[in-house]
Amino acid sequence: MEKRIGSGPRAYAAVLWAVAFAVMCLTLSQTVMAQGQQTTLRPIALNNTNPFGTGTLGDVTYPTINDSGEVVFRSQNRGLILFDATNTFTQLAGLNENDVPPGAPNDSFSAFQEPTFNDASQVAFKGAMYAFGGFADTSNNTGVWGPNTSGQLSLVAREGYAAPDTGGTFRSDTGYTPGTMFQQPALNDNGKVAFIGSLNIAGDVTADNNLGVWGPDASGQLGLLAREGSPAPGVSGATFHNFGGQVSLTNFNRVAFSAQLDIIGESSPVDSIWRGTGGGQISMLARGGEAAPGTGGAVFNGFSNTTPVNNKGDMLVRGTLEQDGVHATDGNLAGLWQYNSSGQGTLLAREGDLAPGAAGMEFGGDTEFGSYVMNARGQVGFRGQVGFASDIRPEGLLFGGVESGVWGPNENGDLRLIAREGQVAPGTGGSVFDDSFYVLALNGAGDLMFSADLDTGLSGPVINDDNRNGVWLWSAGLRELVKVVQMGDLIDVDPGPGEDLRAVRVYGGSALTTHSTGEDGLRRPLNAAGEFVVEVEFTDSSEGIFVASALGPFHKPLFASDFADGDDVENDLGFTIKDNEDADTTVAVIADPDDAGNYVLQLFDGGSVGDDAVSVTRMLEPSTRLAVEFDYRFLTGGKLEVIIAGEVRDTILAPGEIPMTESAFYQNSFAVPQDIAEFELKLSNIGDPEILLDNLSLSTVPEPTTLMLLAPAAGMMLTRRRRA
Repeated sequence: MEKRIGSGPRAYAAVLWAVAFAVMCLTLSQTVMAQGQQTTLRPIALNNTNPFGTGTLGDVTYPTINDSGEVVFRSQNRGLILFDATNTFTQLAGLNENDVPPGAPNDSFSAFQEPTFNDASQVAFKGAMYAFGGFADTSNNTGVWGPNTSGQLSLVAREGYAAPDTGGTFRSDTGYTPGTMFQQPALNDNGKVAFIGSLNIAGDVTADNNLGVWGPDASGQLGLLAREGSPAPGVSGATFHNFGGQVSLTNFNRVAFSAQLDIIGESSPVDSIWRGTGGGQISMLARGGEAAPGTGGAVFNGFSNTTPVNNKGDMLVRGTLEQDGVHATDGNLAGLWQYNSSGQGTLLAREGDLAPGAAGMEFGGDTEFGSYVMNARGQVGFRGQVGFASDIRPEGLLFGGVESGVWGPNENGDLRLIAREGQVAPGTGGSVFDDSFYVLALNGAGDLMFSADLDTGLSGPVINDDNRNGVWLWSAGLRELVKVVQMGDLIDVDPGPGEDLRAVRVYGGSALTTHSTGEDGLRRPLNAAGEFVVEVEFTDSSEGIFVASALGPFHKPLFASDFADGDDVENDLGFTIKDNEDADTTVAVIADPDDAGNYVLQLFDGGSVGDDAVSVTRMLEPSTRLAVEFDYRFLTGGKLEVIIAGEVRDTILAPGEIPMTESAFYQNSFAVPQDIAEFELKLSNIGDPEILLDNLSLSTVPEPTTLMLLAPAAGMMLTRRRRA
């Protein structure tokens, strides 16, 4: 049975508020808490060890993980290292004088910044070369490297070299470390890169037009997408003033970035948000001075630079409103908006709105929505602050009535309170969260990763500067919060049967500085399978890269396109997608995704259904349930049946208004026989029903009475493959 624990009450001033406070705590107790549960960190790489047979690794930093569970990290003295699914180390780019940088045969690397890493096991990064003994000097020794059309690492851009579509050259800088002429590149699964860069001031290039955004053009080659001083498409009288943050890049070669505009009639630059529309074209999504959706007439004043985007075309935007005293006042200026692929915006959360799970408290505070994330499904997570409205807040209650917390998606995709200041932090022996949270990542399964401080003055073990910070993960599969790592933890760094316990001094650092959706081309600490990577430094000054999962070890997913030709496909859990050509029932087939990333289920009506009909079979573990999740959108009338072991277990009927304009989210779990269980999604009706299906996921979860980590063979994910 799930045990529910509410946040621990703090001292409050007035007995008059006891009843109200008790009601608030009862409501907050609906957040499910794990009972001391913690993941096990698996060592990937340690400094001062020798995975290559010669030499040892120096400091190891900047880890990132892909959906196959592969990890890339930077070694101070060896370069960029890949740890692949076969547990093999490969040096991708080296710092030895004999390691020749691609595209610079007479030079050698001197430094790298953090890499980006895609699901095709390719990397992109900004690097620098030594400016002596070869061709490179301080005017041309920094560049961007990424995959070429053959997937091999190659030189993409270099200071002092021609900048596409500008007639100029990329700006030169001095020194032996990567300078400011290039921002960190984004890398998608097609091997395409995008970045912000600057130009040398010469000829037609001035200080007013030397900044630009480069990414895939209509032919897929690197091209100029936007430039400082150039007209802003679709905005009358506007030119680009500058660009902020980091460019994102989806698998459909579409960018996302923030920019400031110079607009005729405006006395100062205006904030704006931009995204790619395909074919190397961009369009503005929102800007200062325009109406903010869902606010009743307020207009935007500005935006944060972080612009999460996914393959569906969803974008998450943090904005502030222009204070007008009517539609926007001092207490409701900040908010989070989500825009879909059609450019339609929806207000998700706003300062002054009631906060889900907070018993009548409102979002508010100086750092409202300061860290925010979005996943492939369009679900969001964020850090927020809550407080009572000023006219009802009791003096002294809850440190003046403002508390911090983390919100993420619930089973229906709506917002839920995940963790909150004053709440018992799992895995700490009773300590409670303090007011500092930082949301790190949210994957498509709904797993949400965040760091937090512990309160030094309340119940539980002694909390001090040596153990007050940690990382936690909300596991959507377990429906629980589990601890990843905490300062002061003892971690076994021996990869074998032996034991080598070391105490954590600090963790995270370079690993935990991104808000990737997993589909935006940026570095990510959390993958689609719920597996996460962290960088840990120990009290003895050693350090390492570690991987773990709240759902057990990572297992290879099965992808829809793997079985489009009717072949049987099996992953390492024993799940099999079967060729069902002799079936005499109506079944659904998942075709290739369309341009929006959706799968179309097509009907095969009666008789022999052909090679493409599929079912999923699996021997289930004891005391588990089959969990089924997917997004769907009916284009015509019909019904969708969930069939398990030949029995219809659930039916979804098309709504009255067809076609559906937005996708709906389905999630359920079913008790099933322990022996072979067949799973089908069956679409049926008179005529030719059609439905769009996305993010289909099958996994096993414990029975509700079980509070334990899933066994290694307990989870499987069936998801869509990103296009190559």
